[in-house]
Amino acid sequence: MKIKRLYFFILLAISTILIFAQINRDRVVFSDEYILAEMADNMAQTGNYLEPVYMDQIWLEKPPLYAWLTAPLIKLFGNQFWVWRFWSVVSIMGSTLAIYLFAIQLLNPLAGFVAGLFFLTNYYTLTLAHSASMDTLNVFLLTLSFIFLAKGFNEPKKKFFVLSGIFTGLAVLTRSFLGLILVPIAFLSILSLPRQIRFSRLTLFGLSTLTLTLPWHLYTAFTHPQLFFEEYFLLNSLARFNPDFIFKNLSLCLSARHTLLLVFITNLYCLFLFWPKKVLSAFTKKTKSTAKLLIFWLVSYLLILVLAGSNAPWHFLHLLPPLAILAAGACGQLIKSSATGKIVALFILAASLIPNPLSFFGFQKEAPRVEAQKKIAREYPNQTLYSWKKQYLIQNRFFDPQPIETIGPNQLRTTVEKYGSILVFIPRSDQTEIDRSIHQKCIYEQEKFVICNLSL
Repeated sequence: MKIKRLYFFILLAISTILIFAQINRDRVVFSDEYILAEMADNMAQTGNYLEPVYMDQIWLEKPPLYAWLTAPLIKLFGNQFWVWRFWSVVSIMGSTLAIYLFAIQLLNPLAGFVAGLFFLTNYYTLTLAHSASMDTLNVFLLTLSFIFLAKGFNEPKKKFFVLSGIFTGLAVLTRSFLGLILVPIAFLSILSLPRQIRFSRLTLFGLSTLTLTLPWHLYTAFTHPQLFFEEYFLLNSLARFNPDFIFKNLSLCLSARHTLLLVFITNLYCLFLFWPKKVLSAFTKKTKSTAKLLIFWLVSYLLILVLAGSNAPWHFLHLLPPLAILAAGACGQLIKSSATGKIVALFILAASLIPNPLSFFGFQKEAPRVEAQKKIAREYPNQTLYSWKKQYLIQNRFFDPQPIETIGPNQLRTTVEKYGSILVFIPRSDQTEIDRSIHQKCIYEQEKFVICNLSL
């Protein structure tokens, strides 16, 4: 018991140091932070929590739970970076400690401690902890949902399925369809229960989830049907899956290779999974079924990433809880195996745990569009920055460095003739669309966009 508490408080201390160190830093890593901040601020000012508003328009790309939780804090403490990021910090710390407590039940205290460190010291974990992010909250809720689901699988009490359903419902209210990634696992685990209790447990899980998710979704579907269908449903489900990856086997293979490579590079402790026998042997007969559910979570979510062709860091965060626990189990078995196993395990541990915190504090970059707009505002004060064909740039009550307008091919030449030269934000994929008779001088370049000074 003493060693469990010792590991718990060490993990708590490390997470406090790593996460709270830069919570109020004026550096926005993901530009969505401004969207969440303005939505929460609107709720705090108007008291309307049912309709998220951004830039004076209903914004339904994501559900409102994170803004619901943040709005009361804004009322109490005002708009500050730490207020916007508070629930991200709580979620990462909560996930770390939940993974530890769950892993010590499945494995042992040391393996639980290592699993917590694997999750906590990941570069994406640390980055998202310092940004207002719905994904951090979603991962925390899904981790809690899985824990209660696993408990119900091994000890089929009604309360475990109710709690699992509640946290799944809250996850859906946080991240829409990504909150449903554990539903197949829930069905799989419930179908493995004795026949006489399957229906009741499935009903409890389903009703708990629906009771939380349906009211807001039904209200929004009836009050804003077109927005709900086009922005919430299509943009967050079908539009996430690139048809090229589904219908072209070559593209699918390339996507899978790209996704797996990114997972491996950002989580070197994946090397422990190269010893699959060690992974399974770390679990007892009683907990092997839970290990299989963890593997199912990992593989099924990897498949989603491959089909979506995603390399977004906030998407990879959802892989980390099962990955950390499985890798920690294999690590413990490798250390026990032989002297060579100890050396290999310690080398992988050092390579996994040390570089990420150092790189995070040393090289953390600001969101590319935020960095670009700040630089242009400094070098070209009060000059309008145009966005090519659609509004890619950020401008709201918390971030308004310069005037912003949208410009298309029809207005380009007349605008350049009127002002002599203009600054235009152009996605790289659209650069060839600019009239060749107009001179382009790139003054800022990023991987996905350029900002050019256009003149005749």
